[in-house]
Amino acid sequence: MGVSNLKPQFIERLRLLPYHGQVDVEVGDLVTETQSIAHLDYAPATMQRVNVAIDLLIEPAELKQKLLKQDGEFVRCGEVLAASYLLGERICSVTPIDGYIGMVSRRLGQVYIRQPLPLGVGQRAEIDVVDELGVTTLKEVLKVKEGTRVMPGQAIAATIGVKPKVITSPLFGQVTSISGGKVIIEPLRVKTELRAYLKGKVTKVLSGQGAVIRAYAHVIQGQYGIGGENGGELLVVAEPAERLNASHVSGSWSGKVVVAGQTASLEMLQAAEAADCAALVVGHMHYETLRSYVGGMGTPGLTGREETKMTVVLTER
Repeated sequence: MGVSNLKPQFIERLRLLPYHGQVDVEVGDLVTETQSIAHLDYAPATMQRVNVAIDLLIEPAELKQKLLKQDGEFVRCGEVLAASYLLGERICSVTPIDGYIGMVSRRLGQVYIRQPLPLGVGQRAEIDVVDELGVTTLKEVLKVKEGTRVMPGQAIAATIGVKPKVITSPLFGQVTSISGGKVIIEPLRVKTELRAYLKGKVTKVLSGQGAVIRAYAHVIQGQYGIGGENGGELLVVAEPAERLNASHVSGSWSGKVVVAGQTASLEMLQAAEAADCAALVVGHMHYETLRSYVGGMGTPGLTGREETKMTVVLTER
């Protein structure tokens, strides 16, 4: 099964958030594989570009020496990003918005600021569109529909004419109801969490980004897989050369990482998922079987983002 070492060994894994957020552990903390170690409390919005090199009248290659802020730092509107001197006068480039420094392009001399949208802030918004705009029906003015996600300041409804009136969303949320001339928006309370992935010890913390986890573990190299990260107690139900079928699946597979022999049919995959199996490990499988299980796949080899309850790992080419 591609075991890189028959004996357990110390390994370290770097765990990173997709965007800058809050790290919830410290060096020396003991963590479990399912424990949350960092999180985001905001939805990353689009990035705004600041032409720092142009502001400072310098060449892009000089940007690094002039920067006062680094990647990942949170900056407030009007805060100085970089500064230079020209004929004894200090010239500054400031950020036009609150946000995180998402990227610095030293080739273009630009800094990109990603504005965070807070999640779950405030109460639900109930907007009487008909009354506020003085119209008879919603159809002629509505800009959203049920299920639409809206940002603060986004138009919900608007009239047309010489003096148009516009109603905007007061929060980041989702339109849950449009009835009786009213639009109801519920705040989105999504919280993106980063799990430890390993049971071990925190050896390093990267501020706002993540942490390094050190663990004592067996390392097994898979060749192909679908689905996201998953974990659970290891359950070996078959030898490498054995072929199981859907009838072998049982309730004991629930929450487990099941090593199930040589291959698996579509029916076996579906039965394992129905049994709440966390992950299924087999030797090989036809691509069409995996494709049918997922319900269509993108480019072969680019996996990990499929929307499946159960992770599938293949250990052979």
